[in-house]
Amino acid sequence: MTQSLDKDSKVVHEQLLAVAKQAVAAACSIKPEDVRIDEDGEIGFDHNGSGVVFLGAETDYPRYTFRSLVLDSVKIEPKVYEYVNAINVDIVFGAFHVEKEAIWFYYCLPVDRPTPDLVRFAMDMCVSIVDDYDDRLKALVGGERFVETADDEIEV
Repeated sequence: MTQSLDKDSKVVHEQLLAVAKQAVAAACSIKPEDVRIDEDGEIGFDHNGSGVVFLGAETDYPRYTFRSLVLDSVKIEPKVYEYVNAINVDIVFGAFHVEKEAIWFYYCLPVDRPTPDLVRFAMDMCVSIVDDYDDRLKALVGGERFVETADDEIEV
C-alpha cells in the first residue's frame, strides 16, 4: 500500500503513524489499533532480543526516526569512541553515537510514499543491528543495556 503524503503537517504525522502502526502490527501479529504510542509519540518494539528500538514520525521533512538506547552508565574513555567508530565503519544502516554516559543507535528513513513493508524492513534492520552490537559493546566498554535498566525499575 503506497500512500502519498498530504502537505499539512498534522495530516502527514497521522499518515506516517498509520503506516508505522501497520508495520508494527504485522511484525507483532496484532491489529494496528492495538499498537501503543507512548507519551513521546513513539512506538517501542523489539523481536524478543535485548534491544528496544523506538520509532517516531517527523514532519519538517517526512521521515521515520529509529533510535535505541543501547548502553547506559558507560564510563566514557577514548576507547569507547574507537569502538563506536569501528562499528560505524562496518555497518551500512544507521549509526551509533556517544552522548553523555550512553551509547545510542540512530537511523533516519526519509519517505515520500511510505509503505508498511518499507517501515517493517527498516524496523527489522534496526532491531537486528542493536541486538547484534549491544552485547559486544557491553563486553568491551561495560555499562547496562536498556532492557537491564528497565528490568531494574520494575517493582515486584
